[in-house]
Amino acid sequence: GLVHIVAVSGSNVTILVYLVVPFFLWLGLSRRSAFLGLSIGLILFVLFVYPSASVVRAAFMGWLVQLAPMMGRLVRPSRLLLVAACLFVVWKPWALMFDVSFALSFLAMGGLLSWGRLLSERMEPYLSSTEIREIISSTIGATVMTVPYSAWAFGQFTIWGLLTNLLVLLVIP
Repeated sequence: GLVHIVAVSGSNVTILVYLVVPFFLWLGLSRRSAFLGLSIGLILFVLFVYPSASVVRAAFMGWLVQLAPMMGRLVRPSRLLLVAACLFVVWKPWALMFDVSFALSFLAMGGLLSWGRLLSERMEPYLSSTEIREIISSTIGATVMTVPYSAWAFGQFTIWGLLTNLLVLLVIP
């Protein structure tokens, strides 16, 4: 249940997006030039690590997060997820039926955006640490959405994965 922690996906792209743009701005480039640099960096990153569904989804969402304000749009993660899913299916239509990585990536992100946020809000009165609350709520949210599909796709699942994820994610930062 810990493979996703070493897999290249959203957290890696998030680090890239939030380091590259400020770096280019620090160098004195305009916001548009920094965005162009980010775009090239994301393309190279995706090609370097292999354009699997989770990497393409994360890169496209990270790209859109930076593009939206430049276009005068609000960033709505659920909308970005939907746009990323639609464009990925246009690129690889068979992914909808045959790509486990596609399903798990979008289900996990959907869980983070729905169950994760809901659980985080519900835990706020009981748990003051934002970091711990986010780790717990996001882990449970992603797990709730992916366990049924994982059990079907792989013919098994373990409840220990939830516990080990909670423990490991506390140590990673």
